[in-house]
Amino acid sequence: MLIGSLVTAAGLFSGVPTAVWLAAAVLAVVGVMAFKTRRRRRR
Repeated sequence: MLIGSLVTAAGLFSGVPTAVWLAAAVLAVVGVMAFKTRRRRRR
């Protein structure tokens, strides 16, 4: 969580476009969902 807030603060200070943040958020959500499904399905 600390790293996330630091990255967010750095992005805001550097003025990263909103589209980049949206893409990063989507990737993060997809990654978390894939990780959860992977943990559930143990072969």
